[in-house]
Amino acid sequence: MVIFGVVFLVLLAVVQGQNLTTLRRDDTLFFLRTQGGASPALRNLLVNFSTSIDENVVMVANSFIGTEFSKYNMPTLLKQYQNSVMEYFTGATISTFIEDGLLRNLDDLYEREDWASKIPKALLDTCTHPTIPGHYCVPYNTYTWAIYYRPSVFSKLGVVPPKNWSELEVIFDKMKSAGITPMGYPLRSQWYSGAWIDYLDMRINGVDFHRNLTQGLVSYEDARVQRVFTFWKQLISNQNLKVLDTDWSGVRTQLEKKEVGLYLIGDFVRWGFPGLDDDLDFFRFPIIDETLAVGEDVPCDSYLIPAGTQKNSPTTPERIGVHSENLLGKLLSTEFVASNINMYALPANIKGLEQSEQHPLNIKASKLVEESDTVFQFFDRDCPRDFALRAVSLLTDLVNGTAAADIASQLDADRLDVYFGKVSSPYMTPQGGYFKKPVSITLHSLTKDASVFYTLDGSTPTTHSSLFNATLGAMVLPGPGSITVKAFAHKKGLDPSPIVTALFIVEETES
Repeated sequence: MVIFGVVFLVLLAVVQGQNLTTLRRDDTLFFLRTQGGASPALRNLLVNFSTSIDENVVMVANSFIGTEFSKYNMPTLLKQYQNSVMEYFTGATISTFIEDGLLRNLDDLYEREDWASKIPKALLDTCTHPTIPGHYCVPYNTYTWAIYYRPSVFSKLGVVPPKNWSELEVIFDKMKSAGITPMGYPLRSQWYSGAWIDYLDMRINGVDFHRNLTQGLVSYEDARVQRVFTFWKQLISNQNLKVLDTDWSGVRTQLEKKEVGLYLIGDFVRWGFPGLDDDLDFFRFPIIDETLAVGEDVPCDSYLIPAGTQKNSPTTPERIGVHSENLLGKLLSTEFVASNINMYALPANIKGLEQSEQHPLNIKASKLVEESDTVFQFFDRDCPRDFALRAVSLLTDLVNGTAAADIASQLDADRLDVYFGKVSSPYMTPQGGYFKKPVSITLHSLTKDASVFYTLDGSTPTTHSSLFNATLGAMVLPGPGSITVKAFAHKKGLDPSPIVTALFIVEETES
């Protein structure tokens, strides 16, 4: 601990929230980072800022909580560490925090700092809510996704970066003949599945369809989504995309060793990459359908302030709130941005970018974005947080061998639940038909904790009808004769599902 008079600067290396609890107090301002590798410029800014703040405030700087930890625990962090400036994302993933009143409206700070003249409107718009006015975070950097490769490997194979999928398949074949895994997939990084659903859907079905998908307007059981799943699984079965039991950095290591030839990944892969300046390059995810507009994933990271950060506390009048705003102003200042340029992300403050010297790969990344027709954040940012956390896990199961139909069914149940507050229709197995002998059927809804009510006489079921008890197993329909089964699913707080109907004809009674 370094003491400046009576000002305390506490420099912590906190992994996934450890040690923060013991330091949480009303007179502490936290700076919580989700991104690793704090730059010297950032550390210097925090040190200098700490020397200028109120003598009664303890500034906790450079506290690392981790991206994955924050994804699952951000609501708790926003409530427990209200006196904070935090790193997070932008887009749909912050919508629920805004709706729950967990984020401060930063419009006054936007005006004071004139961010509208320094940051592109397209990025600022990702900090808003569809129906609730205001800006609730501020973007500080953005990065592009592309397919990375080693030019030395391409030179040895006699190939050049492909522009369409047919050209990419030629490269796949040459890599396999040379004993190189064409593309690697990190199974342990569940979030990574978002990159593949994004790019395959954009390239196969188009950007408008993909936008509708991320907004919950398309069923995952739609034939067009199934086409994406089929294409994805064929890549794996053809050994062009190898599923590896590692995280994203493990595939990067195999790219370094030239064991993997291609890697769909964000610009952050460059951090500390050996041979960065002469043997690492990237190309746009190849075109599959040339009639479609071209979209790219361009995620954006942001700073936000919890709604509970003190602005007029009796014990610390205006101190914490003012200091959090001042810190944000310095972090987004043109001077700091120009001094903090790195080679794996582009600053949101374009004036800071203009005043800095750019790495060639950053210049190429900027051009890639400029030449695209539209951009997305990333699947787990474009979708509501509650849905995204479930979806990336299910998509990882898809990659790991689970049948596409099963994944689609569960995804759609979650879609109805999260986006529309509806219960998924019950599944009836079998779905009707002719049977010589009595038949056993089951009813279940993929919506968690939903109850299924049914009738056997063709009448409309209600919550007063028979309740299917899944714990007892299948239900037997005796014969002879025809039986019309009607069923719907119900869960408190959600709209009931549509009614499903099936006709069973049973010829004989059980002997």
